[in-house]
Amino acid sequence: SHLLFVKSSYKSIPKFINRNIITGEEDEIRVKDISLDNHFSYSNGKIVYAAVGFDLRWGWRDYSDIRIIDITNGNQRTVVRNSKYFAPDIAADGKSIVAVKVGTDGSCSLDILDTDSGAIVKSLANKAGYYFTYPKFYGPRKIVSPVRNQAGEMALGIFSTENDDVEWLLP
Repeated sequence: SHLLFVKSSYKSIPKFINRNIITGEEDEIRVKDISLDNHFSYSNGKIVYAAVGFDLRWGWRDYSDIRIIDITNGNQRTVVRNSKYFAPDIAADGKSIVAVKVGTDGSCSLDILDTDSGAIVKSLANKAGYYFTYPKFYGPRKIVSPVRNQAGEMALGIFSTENDDVEWLLP
């Protein structure tokens, strides 16, 4: 009965909105911090997204911070600071986050993070050098994600968090 979305225009700053689709009433949850895209994930009363962060001393150095919002009260907290994580997704139980980590050398990995501490719980092996985009939890022990290989070809795979196996859904 509710729809959660980012509302933005050229005249107003982006905001997270919770709309009751039956009555049409809209509740503003909070203003969305500056980010590279409008991607966010929702589960168990929490929104997770990657916001742009800057180095306090060196203004040209930017980061991607993972932030979580509690939709009941609009409180926001930063889980990970000064990182290069993108496209986070929150698990159904709200206890872990999967995000794409991009290294300064162009390497890419899927990291599973603890939502309370921001610590890396597991980093999935990426021996083939894939570039991951928009991962999503698929049950308790799997992650589905589009990937691109070195030749620029795209595929869709299910990655096991237990043994780093891959099941390809699309070639």
